[in-house]
Amino acid sequence: MQKDLMAQTLDVNYKSSLTDHIFFSINQLFYLTEISNALLLENISPTEYIFSNAPENIRSLGSETNVKFTYKDLRWFINYALIDTRLKYLEGNP
Repeated sequence: MQKDLMAQTLDVNYKSSLTDHIFFSINQLFYLTEISNALLLENISPTEYIFSNAPENIRSLGSETNVKFTYKDLRWFINYALIDTRLKYLEGNP
């Protein structure tokens, strides 16, 4: 069975100097990914597993923010990621 993937991203970067020695950069990323016919690993007994196709699409969307401060050889990073994944075939859509 063919696997289908749909993905879109938007990536924005900004760099600036705060002083002659301190530099600042920020990267903001947004993404959306949807996979149809994804493979799932299912437990059929305590020692046996099988692969099967997900009955519906798996969707993941989110954003990631990266901030970097630089002073001479010292670098300080801050990162935040928000990920929202939906397994449409599971009850309650976790």
